Amino acid sequence: MRQAISSYDANAVNAHRDELFKKIKVKLDDTLKGDPQLVVVISFNLSNFKLPDSMANAAADRATQQVLRDKSIAEQERIKVETDTAKLQVAKTQAVAAAEAARIDMEGAALRRNPEFWLRDIYVYAGKSGGTIMMPANPHDVTLMLPSKK
Repeated sequence: MRQAISSYDANAVNAHRDELFKKIKVKLDDTLKGDPQLVVVISFNLSNFKLPDSMANAAADRATQQVLRDKSIAEQERIKVETDTAKLQVAKTQAVAAAEAARIDMEGAALRRNPEFWLRDIYVYAGKSGGTIMMPANPHDVTLMLPSKK
């Protein structure tokens, strides 16, 4: 029986019970075989199969280590997901900032090419606030005079 059981680890003995019974039966048949075969084993029962305490404790320790390892792996995966999400958020923010900078550059270039467009905004603003606009010879040197608030 020990020879048959020794090929399995302690946790697998119950899972492979049928194979174990077959191996033990073959071994018993070979051992009891004689010129006049007096005993024939038809069936047998293994009950109260108890592992030594050291083996049971070792199995419990392995199970605990497996649970801790699984928890550690889950935590690592959670941290990786959070890190990847943060990296994507940074990339998104950088892309939005780059697009805004490009928009500002395009507007600045358009205003440098067409200063009268900028002056139109000044006229509208001055007209709303009741201010006076004095136009110099160079349209880039516009002076806006607004009344003081009382």
